[in-house]
Amino acid sequence: MSKRYTDSRKWQKSWLIELPNNIKLLWFYILDTCSIAGIWDVSFVIPQALFNCKYQYADVLTALKKQIIPMSKNKWFVTDFITFQYKRLNPMSPPHKAVIDELDALGLWDWDKRELVLPGEKTPLELLAGEMIKTEPVMRERRSAPVIEVVYPDEDWREIWKRWIDYKQSQWKFKYSSGQYEQTALEQLINLAGGKHKTAIKIIDQSITRGWKGLFALDEKNKNVLQKGQTTDDTLKEWHGGEV
Repeated sequence: MSKRYTDSRKWQKSWLIELPNNIKLLWFYILDTCSIAGIWDVSFVIPQALFNCKYQYADVLTALKKQIIPMSKNKWFVTDFITFQYKRLNPMSPPHKAVIDELDALGLWDWDKRELVLPGEKTPLELLAGEMIKTEPVMRERRSAPVIEVVYPDEDWREIWKRWIDYKQSQWKFKYSSGQYEQTALEQLINLAGGKHKTAIKIIDQSITRGWKGLFALDEKNKNVLQKGQTTDDTLKEWHGGEV
């Protein structure tokens, strides 16, 4: 069940107080049922049954003209939803990624500025008269997310990281969805290992032998995983058929 923030001071706002009661109820219904990106698929069937009243399309848009941007006759965008629920969207945040994907699919996300692009607005009369069908829509070019390649401190780190990637793929059928997320995971390993190759190898071996999906700091008893006298280069050679 999804949970959303609500403004406890809303009852002090004159615009809400002045709304007819049936519009107030519809407004709260829209906030609860719109998508995670603030997109509401327009349908009055359920709210009319719930609240025992009739809604006229143009009347609702007029009453909520500062709270709603009509993208089309069947889709409305809740103006302040993104800012109120998420403050600022971050492409590096997994919970925000699904929101950004939905906005991007609708042409509402600018990858260069990494921010929301508000949709163009049509008046209620234009929507009801079918102007959006009569006029050729202006399609906003959809920008794909920039491809970010993983940066390694040196070639040894590349080989060490490849072992972890191979394990994740073979054992868990997992692949990082973007270079950004993979880079973050690599930096986590480097931090856990204190920048030391040998410690990083131990951390990876610890996760592999225990069947873990993630990387964790070494247990005290695992700090001597490498055989006595074995070097980092020796371990790398074993991993890659005798060649480093």
